[in-house]
Amino acid sequence: MAEILEAFTPGSPIDDKDLFAGRKRQREKLISTIFQKGEHAILLGERGVGKTSLANIVYDWLQIMGKFNYRRAKVNCASGMSFDDIWRTAFNQITFENPDGETLTLDGALPKNPTSENIRETFQLMNDRSIIIIDELDKIGDKRVQRRLADTVKTLSDNAIGTTLIMVGV
Repeated sequence: MAEILEAFTPGSPIDDKDLFAGRKRQREKLISTIFQKGEHAILLGERGVGKTSLANIVYDWLQIMGKFNYRRAKVNCASGMSFDDIWRTAFNQITFENPDGETLTLDGALPKNPTSENIRETFQLMNDRSIIIIDELDKIGDKRVQRRLADTVKTLSDNAIGTTLIMVGV
């Protein structure tokens, strides 16, 4: 009974590729998007259809394909989050080593009140490609934050930055 209850978790997203079934076309399209510099993904749909699960396990599929050189971060948006909050949360999860051998997080490279160009410049500090999942995007009701995220997608695409944003929402 315990094994069944551990495997069947309808109240939380799947985080193990072995438990994820179906959605082959969506999975292949998402992976194809990741391989193309300048492209980003938006996963929209009703609650409970597997958007977050798909985003959560894409990195596992990349590893199966031998693609280990991706940095990743995930942000679960909440009502009232600012543009700055979203990016500091993401960049706090990405570490790098400075010339002195210290391990630092990328959020320290962001100025106060960053712009979309500051986000692009921060990504350019990394040699590795990255995947940033911004989940629960629909909880961001502030149109200014939404506009700044759209500006960020545009500048990352225009400059062929090696980062893929996966935005998930209802």
